Amino acid sequence: MSSGLSGRAEQVLLSDTAGANEEDVARALDNRGPILSKVIGSRHLAAFLEDIKLLFSMLRDHFTRKYTEVPWNTIAASAAALLYILNPLDIIPDFIPGLGYVDDGMVVMLALKMVGRDLVKYRKWRGSES
Repeated sequence: MSSGLSGRAEQVLLSDTAGANEEDVARALDNRGPILSKVIGSRHLAAFLEDIKLLFSMLRDHFTRKYTEVPWNTIAASAAALLYILNPLDIIPDFIPGLGYVDDGMVVMLALKMVGRDLVKYRKWRGSES
């Protein structure tokens, strides 16, 4: 495990992933608009916009049982990372100018690293559905 902010972000993500359930997936999906607004409005998160949209798409397809070839841990980590963005009082509170979204970016980056292979498979499956 890493130290400092990166280590804290990793701990939070792993803990939130372990405790995630289908209600968290539904809550993430229900808050798609507010989460995307925060992403678009943050220089620390905007670089992840397309991947975050893909996470939402994968969660939706999992939730509706359209796409079932994804391990629960991937779904849980995706929902946990998206809900972390929504939380204004996380490791570094979002209202702190210039720094408030640094931890959000770290959590998203770590989640994308965790679910990367499954996201590639999902992207490929989605392309074949078109």
